[in-house]
Amino acid sequence: MYNSLFSVFGRILDIAISRMLKAWEYPDFLFNLTSGREEKRLVKVIEDFTKSVILEKKKQYLKGKKDNDKRKRKAFMDMLLELHFETQALSEEDICEEVNTFVSAVP
Repeated sequence: MYNSLFSVFGRILDIAISRMLKAWEYPDFLFNLTSGREEKRLVKVIEDFTKSVILEKKKQYLKGKKDNDKRKRKAFMDMLLELHFETQALSEEDICEEVNTFVSAVP
């Protein structure tokens, strides 16, 4: 799954570079008629993957399988979920956006 996810990121990057080089794809309405459809489909694949991982982590958290070891570093998503459950400062959509931003920034 991770290899295909990296290929999805690579393809999105290819589409973005291609759009920069093709002046006729600058207007959104033309881009959406060409490569934009594929880009939207690929972004949905990434969002669906992120949501499935968050849902799995959320189930683990609710079952009480969270790490209680104070010395161990927590994963970014675990910290966001704790913040969501303990203070309601973040919605699930906010968590998805943060994780998508973090994942897409990691090479």
